[in-house]
Amino acid sequence: SIYLSTQFHTLNLHFLFVFIDASQIVVGDIVRQSVLNDTVEFTVDAGRAGFGNLEMAIKDNEGIIIPSHVSQLEAGAAKFLVTFTPNLPGTHTVHIYI
Repeated sequence: SIYLSTQFHTLNLHFLFVFIDASQIVVGDIVRQSVLNDTVEFTVDAGRAGFGNLEMAIKDNEGIIIPSHVSQLEAGAAKFLVTFTPNLPGTHTVHIYI
């Protein structure tokens, strides 16, 4: 497996993405700046990552998992829209696993 960590900085927020077999997963653009209580969204294309479920946990700066929503963008395709709303300043960590 290949492990990749990429950190994105936002206004008082940081996002860390951790992927398994990252060479086959494409993460779309994510805003570089965000405001608390505004929805953050990004896309994930896992079509080449093989078969399996997309699993994800988003944690706030206190390590608490916050609510998120993943919706499939195309029927039969492994393309997803991920949204969440940060409500605390600090580092938010996004882990995506296939």
